[in-house]
Amino acid sequence: MFQTKRVAALVTGMMLLSSVADAYYFFVHYPSRTTNFNPIVERFDLNALPEKTVTFLISDQGPTKYAEGDNYQSLVSQIRAAANVWNAVDTSDLRVRFGGFLSSTVQQNTPGIDVIFDDLEPGVFGRGGPIVRGDQVNSTAGNFIPILRSQVILRKDLSLRPSWSEGFFQTAVHELGHALGLQHSMSAGAMSQDSQRTTTKSNPLTSDDIAGISTLYPTKGVKDSFGSIAGRVTLNGAGVPLANVTAIVAKGPAVSSYTNPDGTYRIDGLPGGQAYYLYVSPLPPTIGLVLPKDNLNREFDAGPTFDSVFFLGSKTPISTTPVTAGQTENSWNFSVQRRASITLYDVLTYSYPGQLFIRPAHLNIAGNRYTSYANGEGIMQNGQPAPGLQLSMLGEDLTPTNLRAATADYLQVDWSAKPLVTDGPEHLIFTRNGELYILPNGLHIVSRQPPSITTLTAGQDASGAPVITVVGSSINAETRILFDGQAGVNKSIDDQGRLVVAVPAGQAGHRASVTAANPDGQSSLFVQSPVTFTFEGAENTAISAPNTSLPSGSESVIEVTGINTTFADGQTTVGFSSTDLFVKRIWVVNGNRIFVNVAVAPNTQSGTYSMRVSTGLRTLTQSQGITVVGSNPRQLSIAVPSNVQAYQPGSTGSLNVVNLPDSSGIPTLFINNQQIAGVAVLGGSISFPIPANLPIGPALARLQYNGESSQPIVLNVAPLTQITSVIAGPGILVDSNRPARLGELLGMFVTGLPDNFGTPKQIVITIAGIEHKPVSATSFGSAVQLQFFLKNEVVNGLQPMTVTLDSLTTPVYNLPVQK
Repeated sequence: MFQTKRVAALVTGMMLLSSVADAYYFFVHYPSRTTNFNPIVERFDLNALPEKTVTFLISDQGPTKYAEGDNYQSLVSQIRAAANVWNAVDTSDLRVRFGGFLSSTVQQNTPGIDVIFDDLEPGVFGRGGPIVRGDQVNSTAGNFIPILRSQVILRKDLSLRPSWSEGFFQTAVHELGHALGLQHSMSAGAMSQDSQRTTTKSNPLTSDDIAGISTLYPTKGVKDSFGSIAGRVTLNGAGVPLANVTAIVAKGPAVSSYTNPDGTYRIDGLPGGQAYYLYVSPLPPTIGLVLPKDNLNREFDAGPTFDSVFFLGSKTPISTTPVTAGQTENSWNFSVQRRASITLYDVLTYSYPGQLFIRPAHLNIAGNRYTSYANGEGIMQNGQPAPGLQLSMLGEDLTPTNLRAATADYLQVDWSAKPLVTDGPEHLIFTRNGELYILPNGLHIVSRQPPSITTLTAGQDASGAPVITVVGSSINAETRILFDGQAGVNKSIDDQGRLVVAVPAGQAGHRASVTAANPDGQSSLFVQSPVTFTFEGAENTAISAPNTSLPSGSESVIEVTGINTTFADGQTTVGFSSTDLFVKRIWVVNGNRIFVNVAVAPNTQSGTYSMRVSTGLRTLTQSQGITVVGSNPRQLSIAVPSNVQAYQPGSTGSLNVVNLPDSSGIPTLFINNQQIAGVAVLGGSISFPIPANLPIGPALARLQYNGESSQPIVLNVAPLTQITSVIAGPGILVDSNRPARLGELLGMFVTGLPDNFGTPKQIVITIAGIEHKPVSATSFGSAVQLQFFLKNEVVNGLQPMTVTLDSLTTPVYNLPVQK
């Protein structure tokens, strides 16, 4: 295992410190105790991770107790689903990937995350964060402490919190957030403590969580997508450390930051184009922060307790600041007054859509009774609402009409609704005798009941693949049907609301917990326990692959064949129980055959690594997966250049080559066992003609020279990617007779993009050197239509236009433009 490395002393006078302090939302160090309070955060070094991807491993020593019907396989699928929540944040440059099951005997050199199960204190359901750190990395983008290993600990007794529950899922998301480098926030999102959290399994992240991970691992240009607010908090002229400052919009985002030791703060990741209220509050005694440290590893204490106030010192929101994407609003300063103690905090709301209580409260505006409940410190006294307690909403959609005791510990609130109330979260403001407490997203307005499942009927589609027909209430085409943590694919829905869903792969006899989740944040868990579904099918599923021997520092492809495995794109993953063996890509040839491209990190521990292949809810193991041997400095090897996304039949391709002998000889290249004529050596690479008849899909390539042979790799063979036409509306073709006009919405048709071309944010349109972002991307048969607005900076004439996705760029298309 890792040998713990000492964190380097953070000396003063560093030359490469960021000139502006980022938000304190992370695990933080400062280079001095008295000056220079630019935070130095702990995070994974993207340059040390393969493809900017951190791998997490799950201990095969699972919990010792489960709830009835729960099991290890179901648990793993829920943890993987929780990790995918962070992986799916497209403004974060960090990807998160499952790498298999943790073995305590395997040394790990590549940074990663270990998920284990252990005993925890009563009332504690998880713990997570960095456990091994490296020496400080100095960078022009900001200095940081690299995380070498993080750990997530989950309870080994799950008898009271099953893996399918809302509580377990939110705990897993929260602790994985810690493992990635996020600390507790006070904006009631996934990274808030359990006593404050207002997320659900259907909507697991808030704007605050997205801001946190995107600020820690920003994508290129992300700072131009969000705005910032900065200022200082003082008490009697002195800076207040670790005060919470929150920017909040009525029925909109709420994003928090903490002040530095000198009272300065900066809130990043704010969606632009909105006007924010600002408020400041002291830390509650239950916050549980890992305090920042100075250059001698001494902790900074939080500042004195003070009165929470909105900007300008008001107990009510009276002033807003507009935020523009790409800009920082400075000098939003607070002067606060000392308070002996805080007595109003950790308030959480509840509602009862059925026989079960849910949190936070969800009020159905289609009903005729709006009632919520709340408990927390300071809202009840002697079995009654605390004297002077008042409640209001930051917006004006609902007005509380009656506050009374539901029980000795719970407050009951009746609400009246304004006309034209819309769905969404609302922020609550509690006051009592001059004390202020704001609960972001404390009440969720919905316009329908939670989904529920009445029956599941198994069947088959036209191709013979297994499907189920889901019958229930509040189920629509956007409802996700979850089998444990794996979502099925919606196939169709009829006018009676019967939803047909493709069933993910699962081992015969496995009993999955089935839940329905809607985009409004509600799930069937709000009103019922999960329905169960038992998988049928062939018992004799198996995988087979040659035991490949790979030197450390090499890369190769492994061909895996299966029996009744139903491999599927997007559902099949492969892991080798080590973060040092990284699966770069999987190609599904058919349901019983895949190619797996594996990279072995330098200095990987020699030995044999088992291979586990998962599809849906089925995991199959081959104990002799890869044998890693010592590095071979003379090993002939080939690799796809980093700027090549695909190879197109009839064009010219290239490959990087390592250890090609320096001679006049020409190596022999084979693609799908076909010898390729016309290979040319170009220094450390070769070029070659790609056969025009080469089939579309994955192709195996290997190189031979003087009896030496490289490990095989996979070439992604794809149709020619090109722009075929541009339209200005239905039937309006853009050409020399009808040029494109500045500012208008254009539609472009592109062929040859990968099926998983992603979101419009991942595609760049370049016209005369000016980047454009598509507003939509829609599949039309074999083509994709990209819609975009032509920017006013483009000048008249025929302008070169290309489309880029990752490293795949189309040939130039000449777009006629006229003002």
